[in-house]
Amino acid sequence: MKKNLKSPADFLTSSKVTKQIIRYSSPHNESLTIWRNEGRDVSYYDLLGHTFSYYINCGLGSKRKQNPDNLASPGKFCVFPEGSSSDWVHSSPLVFMHLHVSDSEIRRRYVEMFDYDARCCHIPEITFGDFPEIQNIFKQLYASLYSHDSFLLSVRSQKLFPVFC
Repeated sequence: MKKNLKSPADFLTSSKVTKQIIRYSSPHNESLTIWRNEGRDVSYYDLLGHTFSYYINCGLGSKRKQNPDNLASPGKFCVFPEGSSSDWVHSSPLVFMHLHVSDSEIRRRYVEMFDYDARCCHIPEITFGDFPEIQNIFKQLYASLYSHDSFLLSVRSQKLFPVFC
């Protein structure tokens, strides 16, 4: 059952070290949020939905406790599939973006885009990916968020799904 799962936003809004800067929620079971962390450790457990995270500014030296040799830097991204857990060490302030999409929406889009059974959809867990095509999509999402263009946000967020499914 999904009743025990929590979204990353639930963890971050209850944290004393993170602050929500801007948030956009679409009618398509997705949200895009910019967060600031003052350089403190954060943990996520049993995540609800799928979260695509992008380091916008700072964060040098940030790392995942489960993978301490892989270090963050601006432009790197992470993917947290539903049900995943992670512990993070942040030694300096950072600004990051979360695109959060419900499992049902991911699967609906998967069927619509690929005409496959939704049970075949598998979102991989990625820590500090460094792929220019994906980084460009995140940059476009970031620009759309500040322009308050909901249509562009929706179109640009959908560009991520063929890459990860």
